[in-house]
Amino acid sequence: MKTLVGGRIALTIALLCAALAIAGGFSAPARAAVQQTVYVSPSGSGSACTSAAPCSLTQAQSSVQDLAPSMTGDIVVQLADGTYRLDSPLDLTAADSGRNGHTVIWQAAPNAHPVLSGAKKITGWSLADSSKNIWKTTDIPANLNTRQLYVNGLRAPIAQGAPPVGLTGNTTGYTAADSTYSTWRNPASLEFVYPAGNGLWTESRCRVGSISGTAITMSQPCWKNVTQRPAGANGGFPFPSMSTTTRPTRIENAYELLHAGQWYLDKSSSTLYYIPAPGQNMPTIDVEAPSIESLLTGTGTLGSPIRDITFSGLQFAYATWNGPSSNLGFAEVQANLTMTGATTDPPQGTCNFSSPAGTCPYGAYTQEPGNVSWKYAQYITFEGNTFTHLGAAGLAFGDGSQHNTIIGNVFTDISGIGVELGSAGNPNPTDSREFNSYNTINNNLITRIGVEYPGAVGILLFFTQHTQVAHNDIHDVPYSGISSGAVAGHADTAAHPNLTTNVNSTNDISYNVIYNYMNTLADGGAIYLEGHQNETVLNTDSTVNESASFAGGLTVTGNVVYNQGGDFFAYYNDIGSQWITYSNNVQWSAPNGNGGCYPVGHISFTGNYYANPINQLPCGSSVDMQFSNNTQIPGSPSAGDLPQSVLSGAGLEPAYQGIATSATPRLGYAYPRTGSATAGQQVLVAGSGFSSGTQVTWGSASATSVNVLSSEFLIATAPAGAALSQIAVATGGGKTLPVVDDTNSGISYTGSWTAQTYNGNFGNTQHYTTTNGDSFSYTFSGTGIDYITAMDTNRGNVNVYIDGVLNQQANCYAPSTQPQQVCASVRGLSSGSHTIKVTKVDGTYMTLDALIAYVQPPSDSVIDDTNSGISYTGSWTAQTYNGNFDDTQHYTTTNGDSFSYTFSGTGIDYITAMDTNRGNVNVYIDGVLNQQANCSASSTKLQQVCASVRGLSNGSHTIKVTKVDGSYMTLDALQLSGG
Repeated sequence: MKTLVGGRIALTIALLCAALAIAGGFSAPARAAVQQTVYVSPSGSGSACTSAAPCSLTQAQSSVQDLAPSMTGDIVVQLADGTYRLDSPLDLTAADSGRNGHTVIWQAAPNAHPVLSGAKKITGWSLADSSKNIWKTTDIPANLNTRQLYVNGLRAPIAQGAPPVGLTGNTTGYTAADSTYSTWRNPASLEFVYPAGNGLWTESRCRVGSISGTAITMSQPCWKNVTQRPAGANGGFPFPSMSTTTRPTRIENAYELLHAGQWYLDKSSSTLYYIPAPGQNMPTIDVEAPSIESLLTGTGTLGSPIRDITFSGLQFAYATWNGPSSNLGFAEVQANLTMTGATTDPPQGTCNFSSPAGTCPYGAYTQEPGNVSWKYAQYITFEGNTFTHLGAAGLAFGDGSQHNTIIGNVFTDISGIGVELGSAGNPNPTDSREFNSYNTINNNLITRIGVEYPGAVGILLFFTQHTQVAHNDIHDVPYSGISSGAVAGHADTAAHPNLTTNVNSTNDISYNVIYNYMNTLADGGAIYLEGHQNETVLNTDSTVNESASFAGGLTVTGNVVYNQGGDFFAYYNDIGSQWITYSNNVQWSAPNGNGGCYPVGHISFTGNYYANPINQLPCGSSVDMQFSNNTQIPGSPSAGDLPQSVLSGAGLEPAYQGIATSATPRLGYAYPRTGSATAGQQVLVAGSGFSSGTQVTWGSASATSVNVLSSEFLIATAPAGAALSQIAVATGGGKTLPVVDDTNSGISYTGSWTAQTYNGNFGNTQHYTTTNGDSFSYTFSGTGIDYITAMDTNRGNVNVYIDGVLNQQANCYAPSTQPQQVCASVRGLSSGSHTIKVTKVDGTYMTLDALIAYVQPPSDSVIDDTNSGISYTGSWTAQTYNGNFDDTQHYTTTNGDSFSYTFSGTGIDYITAMDTNRGNVNVYIDGVLNQQANCSASSTKLQQVCASVRGLSNGSHTIKVTKVDGSYMTLDALQLSGG
């Protein structure tokens, strides 16, 4: 199997077997025999479905349904490379299930990257307004309805901006300072956005209903659901209403607010408008408009669940979700749950805990749909896929989801939640077939979710049993990283602990790495828990059986979390939470390490490492809070302050680290990062994408040693005198460049800026302004950049422009002073020179601490072991080896045997399967020993970088790798680097 991600080699995840053994030579992994392969291509037709005559996706589905009833082996549906444009979702039912203990496998062909796309390619552009450079096209699908548009593979913001005319709120909407809004095109389609409108953890949005003169009437029932939420009753805590005096921070979907890089769809005239960004050529740009809301569904029934299907190596991309564009809007309650009840309905989901009483069950708010969704599904596996450019949640499993596996996938550029499991409206299913149980969510990379709905959570669990959420890498998210039980226990406290019940039991959240979270909203955490995580087990005499209750509760073990933006707690036990065991976790850089508001109690917090206060209960009291043997670490921990065993055990496991190491390394933390290094100074570096061969430098000084603990942590030894603030990290996936401090002469400040000393910042300095509209700009060379600032209560929103085009609006608010925070992160730029400009929108202060740029190298060449340019010396054998790049490798058992290859570039990686019977190799560059590398591993790990060479002069070089010891030396592939 061959796979590439982002132009870099990645671990093969499709059909990867857990164990491969060598006994008297190599053997293919044991797996079920394939009964038949069904071949598919984007242009496929007919019903043959052979490699010579591939068919379409729909025909492939039909063929599987014909074959499945008499399955004697697995059926493989093999998708050729290309884009599969869907006019409707691929809807699977029990008829598409595997049978007789066998599996239907939908997978990418070798070296293919098939995309299941719900987008229409938009062409036919003409200049509509030369004075504003507005282009238009009517060459769009009939009745096109979308909330997203993508230009050259990047999400383009819809036409938006701050309200240009003042607004005064009232019970039905607003009174404008003048009648400007009534003259705007399609005023009833304007959308008002309210960050923190219904609580610090929300961002609600409502459409305008109508405008007459200066009177703006908001759409119902959205306006009622945002501003008229019921009061609490009978012990229930109400969710806050937004004051009718609250003004929107921005207006979206407004033609009159079009800026460069933004778009507007006029549905009344079936016309799409766009202002190209600088450098974009309208006749040649690729514009993709998502036109469907679902790409793939799997729907079974209680009696006939859909089951035994695997998806591997596919990309699910370009789907929208138009619910928030309706009169329901997006009246957020928590974690992208919304209120959608009509104005005449009783309150939604409040049961008897509100006045007036509402519908039951309690907390049954409307869930965000998944662009890929499943219900009554068993033994479904998603492995090694990418979910991106999506307008709702990435992947959702609803009622009756059992024994499903979500492993080794990437979730990025998603409007809402990353992964959603369970049903908010079914806390106590009465039929065991409805339970969500024995599901696994492991080793996924989740970043840049919540792009449109920032209350989104990376992984969201509702009511589940025997669920494992482990070894995930979650970073750069706007709200909480992982949540179990949103809304679930909003009526339970220590005083009345059992007003609600649910089926949560024996779930596990362990060994995850979560950082740069709560970047936009507040009142959440890295791991956020609400409601009972197990029901209390009683003895026969009605006393509490504490041992059994904890045993069936939630375990939170071995997680490492840092760099929290908003309030409150890194490990958050919110209302109603109970029966939780925390052990061997690490946290730093948060307002509080652990605590909550009105948890019931029965919480064990033992053997953890914390930098910020724990057992914090600012509201309410709890029972049976067990805190012992915890170790306080410094607020900025160094390498010696943290147990290396925890750092090396958290995050992506080796077999799945390729999904992170294929991209530019993410630098989340380094300490120390100021002053000059002393001899032998060890620097703790945390982030993502580290691998064997990672280079750490400080200016021109290179680390004397780099100990890579995992893809998320390493310890580098700095040479004496190195300027620690100038740390840079380079891998085969790219390079994180040194910090550009606010005092750098290349930064241009426009407006009334003041430079000052600010202890705790980079260089202990910053620039600040109090004037809206003031800005700074900086020209850099790279493919991405981070805006670093001290976040605080008096900071507000900023607009971030790249090359003159609005890229995003970011909120730099935090509930307390938090220096050196990433307020805005930009990725995916073309390689070359770019200019970032950041402008103050609101808040008392805008500050600049530093900027950090990133370089993603151009797509590199992969040289398979079968390449004729590789010269083998000695007794080498070529063989098929499933799971390797292109399913091949060469091996030798003779010490002194070698291979060599001449290439052009500045670096190269030696890729091989690592195992217990591998040993050392010597790596020579241009005849000179460069390094000795050890290719052994405790178990079989495919497509691993055993040796990495960087920093060569740009030109022709020859690598030679020679076997030193061990039973076997193998070659899977070589990966060339341009720099």
